Amino acid sequence: MYIVGIDPGIKGYIAIVKEEKCLVTRDLSDFELIKMPIENFGGRNIVDTRKLREILTIGAAKVVIEEPHFVGKQSAQSLMTSCTNFGRILAVLDILGHAYKTVRASEWQLAVQKACAGYTDPPVYRKKDPAKKVSLRAAQCIFSGEDDLFAEKVHDGLVDAILLARYCGWISN
Repeated sequence: MYIVGIDPGIKGYIAIVKEEKCLVTRDLSDFELIKMPIENFGGRNIVDTRKLREILTIGAAKVVIEEPHFVGKQSAQSLMTSCTNFGRILAVLDILGHAYKTVRASEWQLAVQKACAGYTDPPVYRKKDPAKKVSLRAAQCIFSGEDDLFAEKVHDGLVDAILLARYCGWISN
């Protein structure tokens, strides 16, 4: 059985880990980290469902995918693309028969914050702090020794996918 975390954005990532390692590993080499496959369709970038199906043909899996949400000055077209891609990903998960849960960003971020409470300098999500920076801090707490991967300029889609996979492991037990 595999655990999968999906940040569904155009610049998102997919994190795949074996279930037995999901909650105990502090080593990111246990994760397979894959950029969201994208294709151009009619001048718009959309999730490449054929490639996504190849990636997710891994046997039995439990999946958590972040729900699309309105972000700041996002245009209606951008939000529509996010929702379309979300639907395309869900269709692939349905076709493959994977158990999945959709989750609001605030829900999984709160769980991550609680899980990191025992660490020195734990992350705290607050309205004034950018969630991307707090997620980065959470990943640094959970996966010690991964400073190169979690440098300040790390891709937030990658960090979110890893934390979503960890969250999936928590809610699966």
